[in-house]
Amino acid sequence: MTLASGACIGWYEIRGSLGAGGMGEVYRAHDPRLGRDVALKILPESMAKDPEGLARFTREARAVAALNHPHIVTIFSTEEADGVRFMTMELIEGRTLDRMIPEGGVSLAQFFDVSMALADALSAAHQKQITHRDLKPANVMVTDAGRVKVLDFGLARGGEGADSGATSIEEQATRHKLTQAGTILGTMPYMSPEQIEAKVLDGRSDIFSLGIVMYEMATGGRPFRGQTSPALMSSIMREHPKTATELRPDLPIDVSRLMGKCLEKNLRDRVQTAHEVLVELKALRRAWESGASASERPGASAKPTPPAVPVGGAAPAPSGSRASNFRIAVLPFVSRTTGGDAEALADGLTDDITAGLARFQYLRVVSRPDAEAVKGQAADARAGLALGARYLLDGTVRTSGTTVRISARLVVSQTGSHLWVETFDRSLGWTKSAGQAESCTLVTS
Repeated sequence: MTLASGACIGWYEIRGSLGAGGMGEVYRAHDPRLGRDVALKILPESMAKDPEGLARFTREARAVAALNHPHIVTIFSTEEADGVRFMTMELIEGRTLDRMIPEGGVSLAQFFDVSMALADALSAAHQKQITHRDLKPANVMVTDAGRVKVLDFGLARGGEGADSGATSIEEQATRHKLTQAGTILGTMPYMSPEQIEAKVLDGRSDIFSLGIVMYEMATGGRPFRGQTSPALMSSIMREHPKTATELRPDLPIDVSRLMGKCLEKNLRDRVQTAHEVLVELKALRRAWESGASASERPGASAKPTPPAVPVGGAAPAPSGSRASNFRIAVLPFVSRTTGGDAEALADGLTDDITAGLARFQYLRVVSRPDAEAVKGQAADARAGLALGARYLLDGTVRTSGTTVRISARLVVSQTGSHLWVETFDRSLGWTKSAGQAESCTLVTS
């Protein structure tokens, strides 16, 4: 049923529509008894008229309401008024995650914020024997203050005990749609293999869905694809997607590995609990924030040394590299010391680094004149967009007497994350020829 703004159901006055899903239409409503706005979800008529389905829904709603978790939307009540069954929930102001993921993925900071919140929410639910069964970006809300809330436990089930053989009306409808050849994709891209096969589910199914959501946040695209439901089902059941680092080189390798563990087809090979995912994400975030790759942690393999800029000739492309992924711009280095010599040194470094990088066949280096167009700008998404560069290299030069300090960093333009940062201290050698002014030379050894 559709309700117009101003209509009333019981005590609640409808203020507007918030959307619709498999578990019914959702409205913003005002509760005059407590003087607050709530989200009001009208249950589908098919469920409201099915005693068994309604009883199961009420039990599950009570179980979810008891979670009381900061990353799970709060259910206030399940009610009936004027022959209409509905539930009232916490009203979340913000945007759903599916509207926040750009091409190329979100920033690493936001990736960790949201992923950790989702893992924390699922861990709390699983400890209460509740599986979500429909985790996807459209069911994740990020508030204006940045808080993450998991929505719509409408397909959730509290344990697989007495109800293990029962199937809700919504699940029957979902499975019916999914088995129709040519059906346009709905929420199926986030289903686990065992969910597609209609097997008994536990928390590990949610972990598979979490892996898909994390992959999409990191890369901007889902790991499994298909133009029809059968094609997508086949992809989920059989295909192994590209690793996330193949699509996003700045992503820490162990983050990509964690996603792979979440996306294992075999339940026994998959990460077993959401709490394990949360613990791993916390460790990976600490490593990333410290500026070190997760692979540099004790016991991990050593980080490979990047190739040096050759003295002459072209460097071979690394295995599997794609030129479109390696477009780089060297922004004009900035002198932090007043004086012509320091500024001349900064300009010279910019020229030399640009020329050195251009020797690599797998790099597409923005020309020096084009890079000059953004001189003085920060190494961010705006500069990257202006130059069409995925990576930006910038730096500063400071001189003090005969000592020069050069700081440089390599930045992913879209996310602002640092791939590499280094500081070099060098000495300046001064020479003077007969009849000529003094000049300086950077001593590199």
